[in-house]
Amino acid sequence: MRSDAEERGWAVAGWVGLAVAMAIVFSGVAEFFHDDAFVTLRYARNLLAGYGPVWNPGERVEGYTSFLHLGLCALAGVWMELPAAARLVNLAAFGVLLAVLGPGSGRALGLAPVAWTVAALVAAASGPLAAWTMGGLEAPLMALVVTVLAIATVGAVERALEPRWVAAAGLAAGLACWTRPEGAGLAGICALLLAFVGDADRRARVRALASYALVAGAFWASHLAWRRGYYGEWLPNTYYAKVWGLESELLPRGVAYVWSWLFAPPWLAAVGVLAVGLLLGRGRAARALVSAALALAVAAMAAATGGDHMPAHRLLVPVVGLIALLAGFAAHELRAHVRPAVLLTAALSLAVLQVLSAPVLLRDPAAYVGELVGRYLDAHWPAGSLVALNTAGSTPFFAPRLVFLDMLGLTDRAIARRRPPATGLPWQRVPGHSKGDGAYVLRRRPDYVILGYAEGDPAGRARFLSDLELNRLPDFHRQFELHRVTLPLAPSARHAYYDATRSGALVITYYARRRP
Repeated sequence: MRSDAEERGWAVAGWVGLAVAMAIVFSGVAEFFHDDAFVTLRYARNLLAGYGPVWNPGERVEGYTSFLHLGLCALAGVWMELPAAARLVNLAAFGVLLAVLGPGSGRALGLAPVAWTVAALVAAASGPLAAWTMGGLEAPLMALVVTVLAIATVGAVERALEPRWVAAAGLAAGLACWTRPEGAGLAGICALLLAFVGDADRRARVRALASYALVAGAFWASHLAWRRGYYGEWLPNTYYAKVWGLESELLPRGVAYVWSWLFAPPWLAAVGVLAVGLLLGRGRAARALVSAALALAVAAMAAATGGDHMPAHRLLVPVVGLIALLAGFAAHELRAHVRPAVLLTAALSLAVLQVLSAPVLLRDPAAYVGELVGRYLDAHWPAGSLVALNTAGSTPFFAPRLVFLDMLGLTDRAIARRRPPATGLPWQRVPGHSKGDGAYVLRRRPDYVILGYAEGDPAGRARFLSDLELNRLPDFHRQFELHRVTLPLAPSARHAYYDATRSGALVITYYARRRP
């Protein structure tokens, strides 16, 4: 075994590499902020304004994904603008994740410095993790709580189910339930691991499971009761918008989603498989099985729910933390036979591969163009006007004076519960974009309708289901007339990245209700 001084020296070198990798991957995603993040932030804004966690004041529909992320963004939003608050929450989660994988896991599980440096380096170089740290959604927070859940569960199993470790696992499982809907499934996986992995006697297992269930169940049950009491539903509206009525289509989409991650650089799954094999061969069953089971569960639930349309594999970001943890465990086992220089070189090589495959200059057109549209609408359209549209994030967030109808159903109960007809529209095959209801939209009597993308499209260019059905309704054409407005844009190099703004002007196309 090498000296502690040698390991610490190479660990310092690894953290220097970690900083360089972080700087490179974050430079490629520095301008990325996803349109869907603004959905959560509109809820946060209304919460701070005293209306409660709602998208439109007076309409209680749970159209956000993460209860915990929403709460933290609203809390940070007391002191800063909400987009900055979302990034601050994610940067904090990213930083704590590195600390947990690094010295945190080292102290908690007795890992050598070189081992926990390897773990932190693998996570720090992850392009998807960096992308969603800047992108505004909850993926980094979910990665953090799932990684802590894995560490606490390993600690509980390896220490004969000591109460403090079991309680820590229950707390992490509860926070996972608050962070994403699939957190409840991950909590169940860890309950099974506590019940069957390790050498504890039967009585200790019963006590541990009761303690774990009490802590984790308190979070899960309190959230469920609050949802039922406040929104009147047992399940979030996002379930109905993305899953209900689409069951036959979900698994093929989801398998393709996971498959595209498995067989694309940097092939982190292969690293995880090699680490699991090594750990099982060394008799470290708990470290192998806990991390592998949670990673497989995250991937299986992503596949079962149809995957995601967003870039950088958002739903699989928690797997990055688990594979990083497995890499650290494997490095700890190898340190007696492999020099620290070799271990760190291997980890740095993996980091380089991750950096080379990381997103480069990642941007979201809907968020950028939708902000411009939203600011225009807020300044020029009458307060309280009802606007039907498909871009439910940035445009509504930047037009707080208006009321909106989400034609994709994420924040609308009626559209989310419709079983959509097949139309052949390409966008209808994209997760989260299958729903719509033109007749329902017309019955809601909106003052304005923006079809298509954020900047709007004429009715004959249907992109989404509601667009197509509205165009087929004679009453829509009788009641609404087409308008276009051209906005000159201040000079900016950013305009060149988006089709709608490349000319230096933005054309907004919309339908306004005809005056009597």
